[in-house]
Amino acid sequence: MTYIDVEKMQEKIFPVIKQYLDGYLDFIDAYHLRTAIETGCDYLVTKDSGFRKRAQALINKGIIKEPIKITSVSGFLRILRE
Repeated sequence: MTYIDVEKMQEKIFPVIKQYLDGYLDFIDAYHLRTAIETGCDYLVTKDSGFRKRAQALINKGIIKEPIKITSVSGFLRILRE
């Protein structure tokens, strides 16, 4: 089981989240994405195609440097089958 210290997480991620907000994501989406990265997720699975596009733009522009893949539910199921 992984324990997330919310106080330490906030200190660490809020400065980074500010970069995501500038024309890319709203606060809640940015918070979810950064939390997934900070906790070591390989994939973030979402049905929100707009979020996937905007998050991918952050990756493509090098704003997100960590290795995370943003995918749909069906895309993730394909990955699992491979």
